[in-house]
Amino acid sequence: MRPIRVSMCIALAFSCQRTANDTVPPKTQSPSVPMRTAEMRVGSAAFHLEIGSVYERYGDGKSAIEHLAQAASLAESTAQRVQAYSALGRVKEAAGDRDGAIDALEQALAKMGDPGGSEPAAGSGLALPLAGPAGNDVLLRLAHLNAAKGNDERARLVCERGLSVAREPWQREQLYRFLIELDRKTGILEKELAAKEKTLDDAVPDESALRFLAFALAGDGMNASAIINRTQGEQEAVSKTLVRVYERLYELHPDDLQVRQTLQSLLERSGRIEDAAMLAARPAPLTPMECEVQPRRSMTLRSAGDAVRVRVVAGQKEKALAETGKIAGLAKQEGVAAYIATAELYLEQGAADRATEMFDRAVRESRSREDRRQVAFARERALERAGQAADVRVIREQWKKSDDSCLRIAATWREQLAGTAPMPSPPDPGR
Repeated sequence: MRPIRVSMCIALAFSCQRTANDTVPPKTQSPSVPMRTAEMRVGSAAFHLEIGSVYERYGDGKSAIEHLAQAASLAESTAQRVQAYSALGRVKEAAGDRDGAIDALEQALAKMGDPGGSEPAAGSGLALPLAGPAGNDVLLRLAHLNAAKGNDERARLVCERGLSVAREPWQREQLYRFLIELDRKTGILEKELAAKEKTLDDAVPDESALRFLAFALAGDGMNASAIINRTQGEQEAVSKTLVRVYERLYELHPDDLQVRQTLQSLLERSGRIEDAAMLAARPAPLTPMECEVQPRRSMTLRSAGDAVRVRVVAGQKEKALAETGKIAGLAKQEGVAAYIATAELYLEQGAADRATEMFDRAVRESRSREDRRQVAFARERALERAGQAADVRVIREQWKKSDDSCLRIAATWREQLAGTAPMPSPPDPGR
């Protein structure tokens, strides 16, 4: 197999060299077409990462470690250095070098948390934030390695750090399950559960404690024998506590459909049928997709917009602006959609002040929650297109405090997409 590996590495080296030589685009190439970078040159960090991954795939751990160590020392960005150390930790762990793996992952973790780290070089891909999938991978592997070596306190600290920044539900689930299993192994799970149960009646719910209890009491984080051996009285007590956990979570997140469905299921199973029925009778929270369904714009508005664009293309700036203003007059028949269409056309023509006036007018003349929601989403889209990120963030912060659940859901959904959402929902304990 070794000749094959050597051949593949040689081929990769020549390919990398060609990439470096091809960085000067042909004269006929459009400036808008992205140009290939020289990062994948022979001897670069990216080169050693690729060669190291080839050796890793073919089981040559010694050669893989050599190249990945080179990649870490030559890395041109924080993201690249994290990638190198993470891969180095993985290979060392596979080779049985637990201490070396821990050291490499600690290096990756330190670089991820380095606020002064350089930005990724052009063409190196996305940064690897502490709370992203790569961050979760490093944190969880590091926690497991420390626990396997008996460094339980360090494993706990790493896991808790991960929980404080985790973005996605699957990330938090993995970390909570590890932490619960670690507490069970060290004999302190019951003590932790008792301490967290004392927070259930706090004036301000402790969401971290609630999430821990939700996973632990559902049984997913405990060994099967502990669940099977519960007496009838213990099972009833756990069920009662779990209901209280989800009641508090529902107080915090009334728009979270999964929390609501889990609470309803728990109420039914505990015999609280009236409470379950009352909960089921409440209007169900909409999903992000349902919230953002925009009404189809009428043919009248679309045709008027097309006519304005014809004048814009023809260079008739004044006439285009005048025709745009007339579209607002269709509001009696079209509602706020006429103001939104007018504002968007003004923005297309660079008349930002007029667009702002039109959005403000749409807000004043909105007659329903749906109207106000339609205007809010349209204004957000306009600010995003204009690159006004700070104003977009302000709007989304306002949405979080809105009495419209759809806007609150939209704000949370956008945070999740951006990677900044604080808390996901735990799974249904009945699964």
